[in-house]
Amino acid sequence: MSPEDWIKLAEQGDVEAQFRLSEIYRLGDESPLDPSKSAQWCQTAAESGHAGAQLTLGDRFAMGADVSQSVEQAVHWYQAAAKQGNAEAQFNLGVALEKGHGITINRKDAAVWYRKASEQGLGPAQFNLGLMLEQGDVLTRDLKESARWYQAAADQDRADSQYALSRMYLSGDGVNRDDGEALRLCRLAADQGHAAAEAALGDRYANGQGVDADFVAAADWYQKAADQGNVGACFYLGLMKLNGSGGPQDVAGGIKWLRAAADVDLAVAQSYMGTMYETGEHVSRDFSLAAEWYRKAADHGNPDAQNSLATLYSSGRGVKQDAPVAVRWFRRAADQGNVMAQMNLALRYARGEGIGQDNSEAYYWFSCAAAQGSPDAKQHIETAKRVMSTAEIAVGRALFNSRSATSAR
Repeated sequence: MSPEDWIKLAEQGDVEAQFRLSEIYRLGDESPLDPSKSAQWCQTAAESGHAGAQLTLGDRFAMGADVSQSVEQAVHWYQAAAKQGNAEAQFNLGVALEKGHGITINRKDAAVWYRKASEQGLGPAQFNLGLMLEQGDVLTRDLKESARWYQAAADQDRADSQYALSRMYLSGDGVNRDDGEALRLCRLAADQGHAAAEAALGDRYANGQGVDADFVAAADWYQKAADQGNVGACFYLGLMKLNGSGGPQDVAGGIKWLRAAADVDLAVAQSYMGTMYETGEHVSRDFSLAAEWYRKAADHGNPDAQNSLATLYSSGRGVKQDAPVAVRWFRRAADQGNVMAQMNLALRYARGEGIGQDNSEAYYWFSCAAAQGSPDAKQHIETAKRVMSTAEIAVGRALFNSRSATSAR
């Protein structure tokens, strides 16, 4: 049919012709492009109840394509099409409800629409539904059901679902553990450029997990993932370049990638930057910069950085010496199980540095470190038995037993 024929039918109220005409003007394949007429006929078809036109009009409002952008109008038309069973509109409505785009956030309703679209075979909806079932914060956690929806989407060659399913096969969550299938799916996703899958393959080659260890291959996969901004890959690629693993040593490149990870708040990278500046390895020694990086990581809860920052406050390197502040940071790290911090905190209690002297607390923290296998802590406990009173030791042991029981619960 010619455009003129479609125009006649559209003007007679034929809704399919109205939508077809809007596409002709949009694409310009049978007639010159005319965005204004395209939008007009799309609106007419949508108002006449054409689900495809309603979906398209929703997309136009969402992107501001040939109409004034309005996420509220986008949601209105997605709702209209979704109620008619259009799977893509159901998915788009689910996303809007989950993210609060143009409508009040309602993640339970989002899950309802994801399920409707999933049952029609729409891959993106199947992935989102699988994710909700895996996370269990909106829907009741059901790993088997989650794996079923991931599988459905993976069968459509969706990289996100292939990677999600590979994680489940690796852990045995929701499926029988199968490292070979995990590797296959991970590689399928990585070959499509999925950054997390690329980073995971880097991990496998670096650690010889399911494959022969190959630092060259590891560096290659980390590079692919890092180029897409995967933070973990940036960190490990940086380490490999600094150490000359998988290729010639490249200190400048290593620092670049470590810094990239640290700048987006990867705490372990920030802590590593602090260590480099504290020790002067690969960079000029600078205790002030070391303290800055340690603080960034410490504020993100990294116990190694908290212990290192506390050590700087204790010695006054890079920061003003402050024993009480040092104790606070030692405690934060010690409470997370950092053995060095537990030892350092025990010694502060034993000596009364930055905190009131308390042999029972010292005994408790030595016991915590000893329970993790610290030979120094075990030696300090033997010394404590000779210099502390029986009562102090008894209180320390009671603290260890009671606090350990509380942590276990």
